[in-house]
Amino acid sequence: MRFSGKSVYIEILPQKEGPTRLGITVTKKFGDAPVRNKFKRLVREAFRLNQSSLKAAHFNIRPKINPSLMTLTAIAADIKAAGS
Repeated sequence: MRFSGKSVYIEILPQKEGPTRLGITVTKKFGDAPVRNKFKRLVREAFRLNQSSLKAAHFNIRPKINPSLMTLTAIAADIKAAGS
């Protein structure tokens, strides 16, 4: 299943059991190394905040918008919407 949020694209592979897992894909087109690392930190934190409410699945997250517009609340909202 694919989900397109305001700030990220999320691909979800449902699992019957086991832990909810996270994958992050960021290419060089998104920005230089500090920008890509900041995006990954934001995604990990947003995922950690929502992990208890997510169903068992594999989530792969890719950026969608300009890096300067990325916020933790926007990413967390997209993850929550995709996971419910």
